[in-house]
Amino acid sequence: MKNSTMFAEIICLKNKNFTVYEKIIDFRYSYSEPANLKWEILKETKQIGQYKARQAKCKAYGRQWFAWFTSEIPLNYGPYKFSGLPGLILELHDSQNQFSFSLQDFQKKVIRRKLPNSKDYQQLDKEKFYKRRFRILTADDGSMLFNNADERKKWFDNIFKTNSVLNNKKKNG
Repeated sequence: MKNSTMFAEIICLKNKNFTVYEKIIDFRYSYSEPANLKWEILKETKQIGQYKARQAKCKAYGRQWFAWFTSEIPLNYGPYKFSGLPGLILELHDSQNQFSFSLQDFQKKVIRRKLPNSKDYQQLDKEKFYKRRFRILTADDGSMLFNNADERKKWFDNIFKTNSVLNNKKKNG
């Protein structure tokens, strides 16, 4: 199974701080923030696969979050920037169920990954990072951003089709 994520950021945790790196078009920016989630461990438990899980909640990133974690895997990590519980987070969702994460597979592996070189990224504060990201992704300079090559092809095919129809109307007009 290939590892995948919907997040473009690379998140590194060091000394209780997250450093977030992101390449946005041709720009490379980063910001740092403390990893200080304040979890409240609740009484609720449930079985998730072969693990006994316990529920916890916290307020973070403008939402109320609920996590199911297991102390049977004594790693205090989870998806995205969620960490700090006395066990691995197996499931996580916000109170509106707009975001939901679920551990699909867990294997003990040693994988060496090359971390971003901080010298290649312009360090910003978090607010400025998001303002620049928004400005780049919503550029009003006539540039078009596509999620993938298929989306780009469909867009251009539609433009060519529309132009062809308009040209035929002018000729027959």
